Amino acid sequence: GTDDLATGDFNLVYRFAQHERVQYHTGVGMNWLVDDAGSELGVNFTWGVQAFPRDPFVLDAVIDVGSLGDAFLLHFRTTAGVVWGPAEIFAGYDRQHIGDATLQGVIAGVRFWF
Repeated sequence: GTDDLATGDFNLVYRFAQHERVQYHTGVGMNWLVDDAGSELGVNFTWGVQAFPRDPFVLDAVIDVGSLGDAFLLHFRTTAGVVWGPAEIFAGYDRQHIGDATLQGVIAGVRFWF
């Protein structure tokens, strides 16, 4: 058999400090989880930093703390990327602790900057 699982978050963020090569943000929002057993919502607090050590490279780290239903959620994500026009091609590592469960693995993708 197989199981399907989708998680995500939506946050309103505020950039509270910036320099030519680094910026910090924090915010609040919601988490969600949908699987074969149903769905859960929760609160999310996020903090992150983006560093631009040298064009076209980007380093990114995000920490989320919150809840999903009655479960505690802790999420870490780090990526390194290369900006090409409005797009960033990145790879990194993602780890989520939801209650007693841990989801982790290598990630890769494209992010658009505007």
